[in-house]
Amino acid sequence: MNYPGFSQEVQTKPTALFSAVFWDRFTSKNVTYAPWGNYDDKNATWITLQVGFSTPSQPFAYYGKSPIRFFETIFSEDENQEGPYKQTTREFAEFSFDKDFGITKELFLIFLKQQNQSKFRLTSLPLAQESFEYGSFLCYSQCKEPLYLAYGKQKQALGVGKYVKFKQDEK
Repeated sequence: MNYPGFSQEVQTKPTALFSAVFWDRFTSKNVTYAPWGNYDDKNATWITLQVGFSTPSQPFAYYGKSPIRFFETIFSEDENQEGPYKQTTREFAEFSFDKDFGITKELFLIFLKQQNQSKFRLTSLPLAQESFEYGSFLCYSQCKEPLYLAYGKQKQALGVGKYVKFKQDEK
């Protein structure tokens, strides 16, 4: 829909709906993102949500372009300010995805800690209902080498950081 005086189209349908979880045990953060993707604007809207390791987060909408960027707030001691702590925000993860015009992506994001790095790597699994037929399931790999899986008569190679879908055997 276009409004007179505005040069951009107002998008009412989200680009993507996400849920997220941290892969590493006991990792939990208040994750902040800009739902419109306008991170550098002074008047950007920011939303903070809790993401943990044991339960997927509440679904959250994103209306911007790929990639979505995630930030965390860090508190450090600073004796130069009036208060005892200095608050800074830093980007700690970014996720790129393909945009399907007019279709809202539904993805489950997994935050993966990287050794000797402050940024997390993100990977995703599709959540759209049409991605899962009744009786199917996905296997996801975090191994550093390919895996070979079998379910019933089905056999599949599972690449590093990839996923494969298995379907229930028809009887």
